[in-house]
Amino acid sequence: MPTTETWPAMQRFENSPPPGPTRSNRALAEDFLNLSFQLENGETLPVMTRLEGPITLRTAGPVSAVTRSDLSALLHRIRAEAGVSITEVTPPQPANITVEFVPASAVQRIVPSAVCVVVPGVSGWQEYQRQNRADRGAWTRLQKRETLSVFVPQNLAPQDIRDCLHEELAQALGPVNDMWHLQDSVFNDDNFHVVLTRFDMLMLRITYDRALRSGLTRAQVAARLPAILERINPEGSYSAGRGQPGQAPARWRDAIETALYSTAPARKRLAAAQDAIAAAQTQEPQLLAFAHYVQGRLLAGRDGQASLNALLNAGKIYDQTPGAQLQAAHVAHRLAFEALKAGNTQDAIRLIDGARPIIEKAQNAIVLSSLLMLKAQAFEYEGRLAEAQTQRQAAIGWALYGIGDPATINRRLRDIASLPPARPANGEI
Repeated sequence: MPTTETWPAMQRFENSPPPGPTRSNRALAEDFLNLSFQLENGETLPVMTRLEGPITLRTAGPVSAVTRSDLSALLHRIRAEAGVSITEVTPPQPANITVEFVPASAVQRIVPSAVCVVVPGVSGWQEYQRQNRADRGAWTRLQKRETLSVFVPQNLAPQDIRDCLHEELAQALGPVNDMWHLQDSVFNDDNFHVVLTRFDMLMLRITYDRALRSGLTRAQVAARLPAILERINPEGSYSAGRGQPGQAPARWRDAIETALYSTAPARKRLAAAQDAIAAAQTQEPQLLAFAHYVQGRLLAGRDGQASLNALLNAGKIYDQTPGAQLQAAHVAHRLAFEALKAGNTQDAIRLIDGARPIIEKAQNAIVLSSLLMLKAQAFEYEGRLAEAQTQRQAAIGWALYGIGDPATINRRLRDIASLPPARPANGEI
């Protein structure tokens, strides 16, 4: 195992946006309305809100050079792709948006289940602490946005901080809802997308279109969306398109959230995953695929064959679902792990090579480093030691960005190195 003294430099992604939305403008309009007039907890918002006029942003707390660079790249994308006038200023100048880096325990006191959070109506952590608790996070009472704060834990890995900046800054500017059926957006708790997609930038571009303003009702915005979308997204023809598939049913949402995020016993979480599969049988294919994917994750280490079957079911559906290449790549990552455990080095390498360019384009260094660690181990099992070393060094470079902590990276390397080099199993994955 390489020592930290011989580790390569941290790898970074270039600032290239992921692919854009392919559905109709009619579907995009429905997405926009549901993202902008509803909160994640189901509450509805009476009016649309946004920051009016040129927008300013400042940071507070310790900011690393890597995070500073990531934030600068994000603001550039928001200006270029979403057409939003946003400028970073330096304290003590006031700003519309304050991005403050605070201890992780501080964020958990606001939303225990969240890594980072955006709060309207405050300009930093001290003001948040002084404000009356009854007024905190009062999205439903806003008529327009004036000041907001994004609170990010200080001790996260560089990619985790970047991901927080993308999602929370987007919500500070625009949509405040997440929807499970969106397969090309960070506004989805499935965590497949970790940086703002072109769909997300389009949602921000609509939010700040000249035809809209704070205070408009859902009906008023809906009446203006066809003309806006025909102007800014002419390739998505509104009149020729069909509506967006319906949102995930409540039974499916409740089951998935229990399976993924609850502290319930494993048995109950597995039962919830099975219930999500049952609830998705008559729904959109991506909901059924994700339920199988979650089941496969939960079964890993408990029932290897059942986990493999669930992942194969998910992969089959994603492979047949237009626009689900990233989701299929995540499934391939987990199938590669299973193949390597079974000694199927050729299958593992095939799966890794298919998933890598997709994961790299999606800018997920955590998964990318894992893929490369798995490939290095597969090469080592085949006696291709020089190639194994090259892959492992590349994996470490990406892990320094995605995982950050050297001890955690070393533990991940050891875990993969400990996979048994068993004889190849019959058949292919």
